[in-house]
Amino acid sequence: MISIGVISDTHIPDRVKRISPQAIEIFKSNQVDLIIHAGDICNPGTIQILEEIAPVEAVKGNRDVLLWSKLPLIKKLSIEQVDIVVTHGHLGFIGYFIEKFNYILRGPQKFSHFENLILGRFPEADLIIYGHHHIPINKIINGQLLFNPGSSCCPNEIYKNLKPSIGLIHINGKEINAEIKYLDRI
Repeated sequence: MISIGVISDTHIPDRVKRISPQAIEIFKSNQVDLIIHAGDICNPGTIQILEEIAPVEAVKGNRDVLLWSKLPLIKKLSIEQVDIVVTHGHLGFIGYFIEKFNYILRGPQKFSHFENLILGRFPEADLIIYGHHHIPINKIINGQLLFNPGSSCCPNEIYKNLKPSIGLIHINGKEINAEIKYLDRI
């Protein structure tokens, strides 16, 4: 069995000064074999801190200017018998600007629209890990697991009382067990 820590939208230092100590403790206490960061890392030092726990796979988010040339927009992994796609969720700058333009014109959109878009783009994936919206998601749609750990620092303000969060995924062969872990605000 492989245990994976999943984190996204750490936003250091633009929204918080450091990574959540609770996130670090959860990853350590669960002895994760790998950490996946789904973007908006912002500070390259965040990756170094996570690498002290386990190897890190990461993708760039829309705020990762300092990491732009070092990280891919999309990463495909195969762990045990599970095909995984990792993306931040903004689907590149054109996708990001289209999303912002639609937000200005129409206001907040239903996340089901984005879910359908991402599922259609990666039909080969058993598991799609993404971030960007700062909302934890852990659901299966047509046999594919969509997993967003939420933001470890600053949950989406549209949803009142939503706490910061990270994720844990355990893979055994083709079996996937995923869970959201909620954190205190730092």
